[in-house]
Amino acid sequence: IKIDVQGYEAKVLAGAERTLRIGRPAVLCEITPRALALAGDDHRSILARFKDLDYLASVIDEAGERAMTYRELAELLEAGEAEYRDVLFRPGKAV
Repeated sequence: IKIDVQGYEAKVLAGAERTLRIGRPAVLCEITPRALALAGDDHRSILARFKDLDYLASVIDEAGERAMTYRELAELLEAGEAEYRDVLFRPGKAV
């Protein structure tokens, strides 16, 4: 599943809860902290949802794909070095 809805990712994920729990699809999600804030959400809610579902996270950028812990990913998003980050979430055991 690819999700890029300019800040409404948390709302899409809430609606997809059953699919995520039962079907366990991989999800490519663009996370834009500023757009999430404008929509009344933040990246922490997205990360918490995937962590609770035991998904693994990897950032995809010009350097390639890098697996990250949820703490590392939160720090990267909070650093604000990029407007957005493409994050691949895959079923597994969250770290």
